Amino acid sequence: MAQIVNTVSAKGVRRMFGHDLPWWNAVMLSFLGIGAIAAIIVVVATAIIIKLQDQEAADAKDALEKYKITAKMDSDIAIAKARADAEVAINAVREEASTQNKILEKATADATAHAADANKAAADANDRAAKIMKDVAWRMLSPADANTLRATLESDIGDVNIRYTDGDPEALFFALQLSNIFSAAHWQVGFGGIKLQNAIAFGLFIPGPVTAQVTRLRKAFNDANILFDPEDLPPIGMGTVVSTVPDGAILMVGSKEPDVLR
Repeated sequence: MAQIVNTVSAKGVRRMFGHDLPWWNAVMLSFLGIGAIAAIIVVVATAIIIKLQDQEAADAKDALEKYKITAKMDSDIAIAKARADAEVAINAVREEASTQNKILEKATADATAHAADANKAAADANDRAAKIMKDVAWRMLSPADANTLRATLESDIGDVNIRYTDGDPEALFFALQLSNIFSAAHWQVGFGGIKLQNAIAFGLFIPGPVTAQVTRLRKAFNDANILFDPEDLPPIGMGTVVSTVPDGAILMVGSKEPDVLR
């Protein structure tokens, strides 16, 4: 280890490393000045660093705010573009849907018109069929009308000769129904088919001459609201008369009247 050597000059002044106290005081004051300057430099540098850090923070904040603004603008632009694209797509879909709806409405209207035409044609066909069925249907008294006729006949029993147009199965069928009603009402019934000379009889006839039997029979049919013709029959030709009741009234069952004659 080095040793500090104190020396004393000839004049009696103490020295250290060859320098006296004033010199060392001057050195100390110099270094204290340098330290003070260094401290000032440190303080100034620290202040500059702090200011620069604040400036960088402010710049970073400004950059962040600018980024936020730019990002928001970009986001708004993207959203607006997406909305515009979506609106275009929606309008295209709406236009297509409107076109399809118009096509569907037209098809529905056409189908409705066709259906109406078909329904009308079906209704017309049904009417024609009903008319044909009515025209070709055989005559028959309803149960209520048959019961009414039987009741009126039972109230005043008489004799009747039922005649029908020979060769006409429909007239025969109707005549048989009437014959059954008369029999059930306890009337004496003669039955048979006849042919008129050069004539055709349509409907029911109760011809004269007017006798008690004829009057009784006409009254029964009037009371039962069954239409008949009181006119005399044309001359009678050959027929297939099965039976005859003497002095009985004549009930002629002619052919069914065609629609053109009604």
